[in-house]
Amino acid sequence: MKLLICLSFLLMHLTILAEKKPKGKEIDFYLEYSTSTKTILIIGTSITIQEWIEEYDNPTSSMPSSRKEEIKTAVISLYELTQLKEFVKSSGFLKLPKNEYGGSPENRYYPYTIFVKIKSKQKKVLYRSNPDPSSEVSPEAFNKVEKKIKEILVTINEKN
Repeated sequence: MKLLICLSFLLMHLTILAEKKPKGKEIDFYLEYSTSTKTILIIGTSITIQEWIEEYDNPTSSMPSSRKEEIKTAVISLYELTQLKEFVKSSGFLKLPKNEYGGSPENRYYPYTIFVKIKSKQKKVLYRSNPDPSSEVSPEAFNKVEKKIKEILVTINEKN
């Protein structure tokens, strides 16, 4: 079921991308931030936020009784897009030496993924959050980009 939702989400974004893409021009900025309950996609100045909201009938259960999907869209200005691109470039994210950080894939973890494409440069980094003190911490550049994405969401929510 989750795969079907993800595929429909991807198809929707590809459709948006095809509609927004000026003929003969490549999209020069793409950012995707994913967690286990949220995906944020920025293509040019368009933002799509997909969130899965889980409800629990039994507060002590780790299994949700229901899960609903919520999709929001927004637009940022060209100035905000330029600022975001420059921030990502200067953060060091694109130069991170590894693609995976955090806990071991064999242990329980919460995945946080950031994928950025600026013109021909791209980088995808997975951070596995795990409470084990021996787990590797997320890199500073990852944290900076994650924080910037969250700041953009706060700004969008304040506008609406």
